[in-house]
Amino acid sequence: MADVAEGGSWTVEVGVTAAPWLQPGTYGNCASFLAKMTPNNGVDYCATTKEVSVTDSPPVARATVDVVTDADMSIAASHAAQFDQVDPGNQAVVDFAVKNNGPSDAASPITVKGTLPAGVTFVSGTDPWTCSAAGQAVECSWTPAYTKVGVSVPAPVSSLPPGESAPPLSWTVATAKPGLVASYPVSATVASGTPDSKPANNTSTTPIGVTPVDLALAKSGSGSFALGEQGVWTLSASNVGAIDDAGLMTVVDTLPAGSSFVSSSGEGWSCSASGQTVTCTHAGLAKGASSQVSLTTQIDKVGVTNEATVSTTSYEKDLANNSASATVKVRRLPQTAKALPASPTRVKAGRTDQGQKLKTRVICRPKKSAAAGEVSFCKVTRKAGVVRIKVKGPRTMKVTVIQTAKGTPRYKRFVQRKTWVVKP
Repeated sequence: MADVAEGGSWTVEVGVTAAPWLQPGTYGNCASFLAKMTPNNGVDYCATTKEVSVTDSPPVARATVDVVTDADMSIAASHAAQFDQVDPGNQAVVDFAVKNNGPSDAASPITVKGTLPAGVTFVSGTDPWTCSAAGQAVECSWTPAYTKVGVSVPAPVSSLPPGESAPPLSWTVATAKPGLVASYPVSATVASGTPDSKPANNTSTTPIGVTPVDLALAKSGSGSFALGEQGVWTLSASNVGAIDDAGLMTVVDTLPAGSSFVSSSGEGWSCSASGQTVTCTHAGLAKGASSQVSLTTQIDKVGVTNEATVSTTSYEKDLANNSASATVKVRRLPQTAKALPASPTRVKAGRTDQGQKLKTRVICRPKKSAAAGEVSFCKVTRKAGVVRIKVKGPRTMKVTVIQTAKGTPRYKRFVQRKTWVVKP
């Protein structure tokens, strides 16, 4: 450089870049000034540990700098289209792409860790990664090859250089049967031995879909469905989906007001009742199979609609066909009473066999028109629940007796009538 006058000064700036493989620490830099008239005689003045000043010959200056490392690791989880939806119990493969985005080397080991969701178990990982699992926790590690990076770092270094990707990593996992959820989110987090100031891209997730089952329910009513008697509801559950149902199937039937559970029947079904709610369970059905359960109930109300729903512990997407209802008309029972006698002279009133009070009405008309001045009629007396009828006059009479009784919520209105031809 040019000569510097006495009392003058100059500045030299030297720019340096730390190598990607450089380890963190404090590094020193030394500079010595040799004037033209000062021979160095082959001496490295920076090699001395002596404290120096500008009055030394030659002057020496030292400075230190702290070097930090930062490797931005990223991971991307994915899976092939064939694993968009997996039948329960089958395996799926999850792929992970790991990359070092720099600026520093990523020191070994490179690790990928994740906790599998319930319903998924680890089977294996791909080479050259070393993988192990403890319960739902999975850990894989990979050590890059050792390379000698330069004369200033004589020992080989094991690291993933900036911009480089690790070997592909795949996890083979098994899914539970039955499948209980719509999908399993499989996620993993990558790390290296080098600090990472951008952790946002260190975790990635991909969902493995579960093939759903599809149940359907149909319902009908059979039997007399008469008030006070028993009627039978038949429920038919079917698996109309694409896979077998390995779960537990449940039918819940809420009986209408005025009905009560009596019993159930159906192969493989187990039923119990709590109030108006009847719950029946059955093992899951194979694809295309169906099964029926019959519920016998006591009917105490006119006109009922019965609704029921089927469900399963397996994941089911389409619930539109899981409910069914049936409406039946419940008839009231007829009342009965002792038949009217052969002769109207003595008709018992009293009550119907069901306990309703009988009302007896008597109608008398001449069989033929009476002659002028003739009077014919019926004399009716009521005493002690007996109606006595006696024809008075010269004409033959048509005597009609009508007995009625009021209806009840359970029984119809009672009516019986009979007509006699009675001579005087």
